[in-house]
Amino acid sequence: MRSEWCSKVMDDERSVVSSFGGVLGKITKFVGKGNIKKFIRDFNSRARIENWNEDQKAELIKCLCVDSAASFIESRPDLEDAEYGDIVKALIDRFETKITKQEAYSGLNNLKQDNLSIQEFASKIEEKANTLFEMAPEFRNVEDRDELLI
Repeated sequence: MRSEWCSKVMDDERSVVSSFGGVLGKITKFVGKGNIKKFIRDFNSRARIENWNEDQKAELIKCLCVDSAASFIESRPDLEDAEYGDIVKALIDRFETKITKQEAYSGLNNLKQDNLSIQEFASKIEEKANTLFEMAPEFRNVEDRDELLI
């Protein structure tokens, strides 16, 4: 069950900003689709800037989970008073897309711009490349990457 504080904060989007400093504007919510690791990286970056402690991060990340992500959090009573790291682990275990190295490589290799702006296309390339780097650590080293791509 969502906390009363969380419901109040999420009912008024501006409250999320004012309750936590508002240096960078609104915080992205996670709906259960998309890149959970990117959401968590962005959240952690914001938390460092705002100087949130572990308890604040645990409460706020639960508030930022909406739709199917909120249903998942609410279906897990063990996450109600869980530490931030445990919540993050549960979210990654549930929402991380599991693909093979070959699928990650193909996703990057077959990416097309279509009607995307340059910025949107660059963002998609970065997302696919990060997925590939996570799946295949050998791609992190530039020399090894060049050999594998030839």
